[in-house]
Amino acid sequence: MTTISIAMATYNGARFIREQLDSLAAQTVLPMELIVTDDGSTDDTLAIIEEFAKTAQFQVQIVRNETRLGYKANFMKCAALCTGDLIAFCDQDDIWFRQKLERQLSHFADSMVFLSCHNVRLIDQQGRDLGRNLQQFRSSLSFSYWSASPFAYCQGFTQVFRRQLLSFFYLWDSSIDHHIITERMAHDEWYFFLALVIGSVKYDLEPLALYRQHDLNASGPKLEIKNAVSKILHKIFFDRRPQYEPLRAAAANREQILKTLSSNICNHLEISPNAKADNRIKNACLMYAQLHESLQRRHSLYSTTSISKRMRILISSVNNGDYKMRNSWKYTILGLIRDCIYTLAHRK
Repeated sequence: MTTISIAMATYNGARFIREQLDSLAAQTVLPMELIVTDDGSTDDTLAIIEEFAKTAQFQVQIVRNETRLGYKANFMKCAALCTGDLIAFCDQDDIWFRQKLERQLSHFADSMVFLSCHNVRLIDQQGRDLGRNLQQFRSSLSFSYWSASPFAYCQGFTQVFRRQLLSFFYLWDSSIDHHIITERMAHDEWYFFLALVIGSVKYDLEPLALYRQHDLNASGPKLEIKNAVSKILHKIFFDRRPQYEPLRAAAANREQILKTLSSNICNHLEISPNAKADNRIKNACLMYAQLHESLQRRHSLYSTTSISKRMRILISSVNNGDYKMRNSWKYTILGLIRDCIYTLAHRK
């Protein structure tokens, strides 16, 4: 029988955590264990969990961190302590639907699915429905790296993944966040990345949890520029170097991680070489190498003050196939138009 561990990282979550815990206890398929790593809570978080553990129908283990780790390292540590066949990340402030684990468990009947995630329904601090979902992908089909954008991921609390992915924990410390290069990848980005290049990810269009929006969210939906004209002008003329610098660094970093991963993928996952797992990794490595080169060109385009130099870079980008419709690893035709406008019209 396939077992599921829940990895919950906590920090001062007393405000909402009881509702989250109750939703775990109400699952139609119960986990074998709940592992909690607490990052130094000073409120009643631990007392609430300890009280919950007295009546829980599964094992509850609480680990108190000696020093603050931050949410990324705290979740990574928590996952590493789990012993189930599958591991489900869990935040401290959401509410899971009763069938969440049962439904996600069914997705792993496909041996190539290494991670399952799902749609969610947004609620406010009081648990009131905000009237919209946070749907991160359009299809419920399984997909791999070539059919997803290069830095795609889904919210951690929606993820369930195979424990084999823990074998590559040692590589995480060398990872780079594609927003802030001085930080490591978030836990959800890391395991989503691994699942995409090793096997496939299954996205469920059915909302399976209530995602609470409040003032202490570590992450969440971003506000957008409302005025359409302002939004277009912002996209065309704002300085893109701060955006492309971390992206190109992250692409090069993922290429290096995949080179290391390729050398021992079959041993760690017990995959036969005939399954061509190594070829998948090498192909993904090549795609990130090409992406790095493309991002390097675009970074240079937005860095130079010379129109003639920008023209040469733009022509090189076109010749190297940086622009292509319906390919999430390439810039769109709209991107080409934007770059042309910037090349010809922008003055430093």
